[in-house]
Amino acid sequence: MWASIAAPRSLIRLFLVYAAVSLVPVLLLGALLADYYGQDSRKQGLAQGRSEAALVAETAIEPLLTGHPLSEGLTAGEQTQLQKTATRAVHEQNLIRVRVRDLQGLVVFSDDGSGFTDKPDGEALEAARGVNITRLTHLNSDSNDTGQKGVKVVEVYLLLRAGEPARPVGVLEVYLPYSPIERSVTAGLHALFRDLVFGLTVLWLVLFGVCVGVTGGLRRQVRLSTFLAEHDALTDLPNRTLFRRRIKETLAENDGEAFAVAIVDLDRFKEINDTLGHVVGDRVLIELGRRLDTAMPAPDFVARLGGDEF
Repeated sequence: MWASIAAPRSLIRLFLVYAAVSLVPVLLLGALLADYYGQDSRKQGLAQGRSEAALVAETAIEPLLTGHPLSEGLTAGEQTQLQKTATRAVHEQNLIRVRVRDLQGLVVFSDDGSGFTDKPDGEALEAARGVNITRLTHLNSDSNDTGQKGVKVVEVYLLLRAGEPARPVGVLEVYLPYSPIERSVTAGLHALFRDLVFGLTVLWLVLFGVCVGVTGGLRRQVRLSTFLAEHDALTDLPNRTLFRRRIKETLAENDGEAFAVAIVDLDRFKEINDTLGHVVGDRVLIELGRRLDTAMPAPDFVARLGGDEF
């Protein structure tokens, strides 16, 4: 009775242990993939911001410049047109801040009047050498900015070209609102995470099903191996090993009380094998074992010791 209760509990405990152990690598894989996709999504957001800034430079800023070096300052017309363009873009919330710098990194135009300083901007100097700078930051987080730290933005520095033929004249510093980009990226990321969770759950369930099937097969094989270790393969009766163990148990339990062991041999069994074949001989042994076992009252038992000996 105890063994029958313990076996299901042991099986349940085995499944629970497997469920916990197998869940760890699945969760770890999910965390790694989530981190990878999160970083990739942020990179896509920055790439989107860089593309939007390049579009602003090519379609809205560069056409307004005459092509003379911006270190000489802006003409009145350039100043007026830049202010109108920047004001409209900021009003429509396409941009948050627009600055135009010369190739020495100094601000020559700022839509909100910020950024004018004698100290060149290092990122602007890199952009003047042709390096596009794109980073995720907050408004007024640069060392030369004043005012409270603002909203999250994509800050882009890129080289401005103007004139005929087009030549480098300055650097565009533009701040784009990150919230629209973030919403777009987050929506795609949520869908991706949903699919990822679904896929990992299916993977875990498949692995769990495989484990259950393999474990069940192994348990059946163990039961069969255990049975065959103590039973005769032909008659399914206890074999010599189990017979000896039960005799020892009987001697220990009877406390000196007498009991009997009867040895039964089949006469002329060799003649059956020789004349009718071993298949018929096996059938005789099986039938004899069945009849002896049926006739034997509990707790007595029948065992096949080997050959035709019971």
